[in-house]
Amino acid sequence: MRRAVRPRHVRGRPGHVRVLLDRRRRDPRRTRPWNDEAEAEANFADRVAQRRENLAGIAYTGETEGELAGEWDESLYISADTENRTYLDAYGRKGDWVVYLSVDYLHDPGAGAYESAPEFYPDSSAEAMAVYPFTTDSLVAWVTGEHLTQIQTDILQRAESEAGR
Repeated sequence: MRRAVRPRHVRGRPGHVRVLLDRRRRDPRRTRPWNDEAEAEANFADRVAQRRENLAGIAYTGETEGELAGEWDESLYISADTENRTYLDAYGRKGDWVVYLSVDYLHDPGAGAYESAPEFYPDSSAEAMAVYPFTTDSLVAWVTGEHLTQIQTDILQRAESEAGR
């Protein structure tokens, strides 16, 4: 029996990233996968379907999709903007493991100040006034190309060591 899964978002904390490893049993001493690949496939499909259904009714613009770097059986990321925020949701499945990441943050206030009134900052630019040490493109590249790939490596190493116990 599958359980309903709702994506969790980190709100109002720029730069804060929450990575959630989905596993059937919760045991503080061990991480465990789903019972089998079929359950993990169903969980992955449910999460992606819920994101695409947009149950919260958020008015996304500029959505981009792609796959994660690394060796995944299934993967997807979706990046999108709203009037005030940027959202990034990423999902990966390897065998009977499902890893997902959901991040959202306010648009850069420094760049926004410049873009709303560039005449007040004649010797500057949006890039020069940016507060965040990243752009959306660089954050997406880091999450999908490096961060989740490293998490996957850590999970597989941990699973290997637990299997040897």
